[in-house]
Amino acid sequence: GRGQGGGGSTLFPAGGEPPRPASFDPPPTDPTVGEQVSLDAGDSTAPAGEIKSYEWDFDGDGETDATGETVTHTFDSTGEYAVKLQVVDDSGATASTETTVSVAPNPEPEPSFTVSPDGPRAGDRATFDASPSSDPDGTVTRYEWDFDGDGTTDATGETVTHTFERPGEYDVTITV
Repeated sequence: GRGQGGGGSTLFPAGGEPPRPASFDPPPTDPTVGEQVSLDAGDSTAPAGEIKSYEWDFDGDGETDATGETVTHTFDSTGEYAVKLQVVDDSGATASTETTVSVAPNPEPEPSFTVSPDGPRAGDRATFDASPSSDPDGTVTRYEWDFDGDGTTDATGETVTHTFERPGEYDVTITV
């Protein structure tokens, strides 16, 4: 016979009943590029048996990208993605569901630093501390310092020391 399965026609054995429409918990609202998301189809059911397979398509191309009741996925670029789950029960009947996931850009880290002593003099060894820097979606993993404004990295690390040989004003830049 023919029946409906999550928005599309589904073939299932005569007298059989297809799985109920597939169900999964959507990923977090607006995951960001590079953020791993978990998807759980544990609420899917098959009234006349049990679900034998869970097939996930993360990019809407119709190809299975992952299998399993619970899966993780990382989106590599921004955009709208049609995420589809298809379940197959032990009699071969199928049901599917689909949702759109909006993937946002990865937020930029926020650089910040302190210097000690405050207002060092020529010849003083100054300590530059970038521990106040933050990354809204994780941990800052790289610190690059430019002490003379020439655009090249003069030191790396969260906390560094530097001595200015001559008096003057210096544009110190931290890139995180």
